[in-house]
Amino acid sequence: MNFGTKVYGTMGGLSNLTYSSNGKYLFGSGSDGKISTFDINTLKELHKNEHHNKEIYTLDICNNMLVTGGSDHTACIYTINDESGILTFDYYATRIDSNIYASSFSKDGKFVAISGED
Repeated sequence: MNFGTKVYGTMGGLSNLTYSSNGKYLFGSGSDGKISTFDINTLKELHKNEHHNKEIYTLDICNNMLVTGGSDHTACIYTINDESGILTFDYYATRIDSNIYASSFSKDGKFVAISGED
């Protein structure tokens, strides 16, 4: 276990981190509304998603899906594909009338819960 490695990806720092289910990637998000994807072996940034326009408060992963939510009142669900050796993301977004502070997939990945201020 290495506690000395620094990871940089978004302006303003990373406030949320999670590993992919297959252990190949590390996802991070922060105050700039971007999600950075890092190769776990090199910690090189591979991809940056820019679907949020404000701070991301929550990040969760299940199998090949990632959910995010934040202060732009938007929740995004991404499907992660790396079968061809090229990392791609498809996404679906929905808006609610408050900041999104928490998100979580069910263990089987069939459901996702999001929580806001109301």
